[in-house]
Amino acid sequence: MKNLLLILLAVCFSGAAFAQSAQFKGYAATDRMIADRLLDNRRFTLGKYLGIFPTQFEASLLDLLGSHQGFAVERKFQNGDPNAVNMLIWQVVLSSLAAEVRDNCLRTTDIGLNKRFRASLAAVCQWPDAGAKSEATMRDFWMSVMGYDAPVEEYLAWRDFFLRSSYASKPGHETVPAMVQAILMNPHFLLKK
Repeated sequence: MKNLLLILLAVCFSGAAFAQSAQFKGYAATDRMIADRLLDNRRFTLGKYLGIFPTQFEASLLDLLGSHQGFAVERKFQNGDPNAVNMLIWQVVLSSLAAEVRDNCLRTTDIGLNKRFRASLAAVCQWPDAGAKSEATMRDFWMSVMGYDAPVEEYLAWRDFFLRSSYASKPGHETVPAMVQAILMNPHFLLKK
């Protein structure tokens, strides 16, 4: 009986260690993905959402999101393990980006969206209209942000949440940033495979 208990504990803890082994892609890779999928401006940086801090401090915060340090063969990826601090920074940065996308719905700002994402966003901005809730519109919006990084089940869970939760009747300016942030904070978007 004692051996069985030890084996069960070993199996449980080995599975938990495996589940926690994924690392962030890092802020540079995430910058490129966002720029490629959403923006015409290829000089995009998530650092602009930490602009209240002096430049050196801002760079240090971005390094906490996962970055390569060192030179040539000594170059290592650091700070890629998810933890409370970098999850908070990701939350702040990505919620600010989602709010700026919302502001494009309201036409109070223009962050330089590319044609594909602008068209997809324009349709979703009409939320809660039936056209914004259509399968084609929601799938196009998901794909324009997530790409093929996540399995279909992730899309279905995302879609069903927004169609069946309190967001189903909220206006677009409340729903769109939540939709964007839900995609950007998805582990399939942020973590290495």
